[in-house]
Amino acid sequence: MVGWGGVDNPTLLQMHLFAGADGYFELYEDDGDTIAYQSGSYALTPFTLTWNERELDFSIGPANGDLSVLPMQRTYEAVIHGVVEPAQIELTINGAAALAEVVRYDAETETLSVVLGAIAPTGACEVKLSNAGEALESRRDRRAEKVRTMLRSFKVDNQVKARIDAELPQLMAGEINLSRYALTGAQSEALAQVIGQR
Repeated sequence: MVGWGGVDNPTLLQMHLFAGADGYFELYEDDGDTIAYQSGSYALTPFTLTWNERELDFSIGPANGDLSVLPMQRTYEAVIHGVVEPAQIELTINGAAALAEVVRYDAETETLSVVLGAIAPTGACEVKLSNAGEALESRRDRRAEKVRTMLRSFKVDNQVKARIDAELPQLMAGEINLSRYALTGAQSEALAQVIGQR
């Protein structure tokens, strides 16, 4: 049976992780159909990200609570943004060394994708990325990409967008100022935060 939202709890869960800081999250899941969650019929799966300059450690589970609301097995995909290609990738499932089903690195977007395989709700998984002698986090300047993404969503005349895009190197170098463009105050402030102008 499919719950009121039209989806069951997924058997494939893709998580997007971002390099540069520690993080913790608990995924809440219930049957999606009844109010049984009010009586404790739900499960929580913990996710922990530990970061330092040369290592990223990401762990999943085990889930706690009513495990009957979860799929019997779940495949996890960790998509890690803002990293250089790591020298080493270690995967453990339930404490034993394992091989990832798929590992892909996209140098253009500096994104690593690791498909961890099927894990039971009572299972635990850990992915560790490391670089022995250099930083794991990419240091590429992404300001131009961010500005272009923002411009696509702005409700501004296309000629203004094209002019900003063409003059972006001068804007980022501080040679010209955002005040020369027909932007709202909020748009100028948002762009200034990304570019680094005040």
